[in-house]
Amino acid sequence: MRIALISCSKEKHNYPCPAHKLYSASTLFSLSYQYAKKHADKIYIISAKYGLVAEDRILEPYDQTLKEMGRQQQLSWVNSVLRALREECNIVSDSFIILAGNAYCRDLVQHLPHHSMPLNGLRMGERMTYLKKHLDRTTQVISNTMCDRLHELFCSMPRYTWNQISHIPFTNGIYIMFEKGEQYQGMERIVRVGTHTSSDRLKTRLVDHFVKENHDGSILRKNVGKAILNDNCDPYLTTWTIDTSKPENRVYMDKEKNADTERRVSEFMKENFTFTVFQVTDKDERLRMEEAIIAALNAEAKFTLSPKWLGIYSPEHEIRESGLWLKRGLNGEPITEVEFSRLLELCGQRQQITKTKTLSQLSTTSTRGTPIAEVPRQSCGKYAPLLQFLKRQTKQQIVMSYAEMEDILGVKLPNSAYKYTWWWNPNGHPHCQAWLQAGFDVVDVAESIRTKKVTFERI
Repeated sequence: MRIALISCSKEKHNYPCPAHKLYSASTLFSLSYQYAKKHADKIYIISAKYGLVAEDRILEPYDQTLKEMGRQQQLSWVNSVLRALREECNIVSDSFIILAGNAYCRDLVQHLPHHSMPLNGLRMGERMTYLKKHLDRTTQVISNTMCDRLHELFCSMPRYTWNQISHIPFTNGIYIMFEKGEQYQGMERIVRVGTHTSSDRLKTRLVDHFVKENHDGSILRKNVGKAILNDNCDPYLTTWTIDTSKPENRVYMDKEKNADTERRVSEFMKENFTFTVFQVTDKDERLRMEEAIIAALNAEAKFTLSPKWLGIYSPEHEIRESGLWLKRGLNGEPITEVEFSRLLELCGQRQQITKTKTLSQLSTTSTRGTPIAEVPRQSCGKYAPLLQFLKRQTKQQIVMSYAEMEDILGVKLPNSAYKYTWWWNPNGHPHCQAWLQAGFDVVDVAESIRTKKVTFERI
């Protein structure tokens, strides 16, 4: 029989639950547990407080490690684990897979003739990489994973750079960041998911990250700065980490060094980060969708960072282990199929529909041959007059100047409509509902930008 022994973790959930759930707050433990499920017949957890623990045993949270014990206490602990093992299995003939740190296994393995230690000699980040890659190789992929689908979705959406923040056509939503050089399954890898709690602060939050050089106002800036300083063994890391917005901590700040670090963070982010956004007006939905996406990314074994990723130098283990510039939400509830369907709606995407449906059942089927699924009946806001105008039209194609469109709307089009093709793209932009719900699509957008005339074509 093959038996996996996984060491407990410092990170734990703060409520009584089965052991495998209690320690799943740790990404390393979660990966080790997935690995053990694939390679072992039975799994036990070795806990500093409880000794040998069955994976489903209900445990109370605690704060105790072997490293805090004296040498005699450690040896006594090992003996108690061995006694429990002898009651559960045959330690002479059974094969053991040890997924534990040195403190937990150095004295134990001497008594286990048949054992393997796949993580032996590896540092924390290297353990993560090994487990993720091995899980990837041993998993039979039947269909795209949720992580694959999230990347395919977000990589297909309009992309912004730091100097295009003002062009975002809404003020409440979620941003998805990508970083130069990071790849996932041939696509650009997501490195950050974020939102805002207060209303109408999406663009302000992005300005906090990219432009406003105050790391105490942006946890992303703080984390990037930590990695930069740590990579250079810079002692200013200690000061950078504390909250210098508090009056009592300002005495520790070196203004010149702080300004230089802020500049380096800005340069790195502006050069390496791009992002996409989608609108979510409801606060609770924003927060849940943010967590759901983060958890889905973190749960995927294939979601690995590159050896050159700056986050490897982060002093925060959650960042090093997850490959994401964040710490919260990693072990939340991953996005469900129902929530993913809602996400497609929020991003202006629809599941493809079959040809058997009639036009009355469709919102659109593109004249360019791209199936577009049902468009939800969303409010068009100030673009409602355009919806009503187009509904009254009987022609197959309608061409109007931007000025004529503004006369119908009673307001001037935003500057983005005059400059960028993405403004006319239905993916994620609520104003596009005005023509989609009327049964029209916009064609020849690049030509439209050049001539300042828009062509609506009936779908």
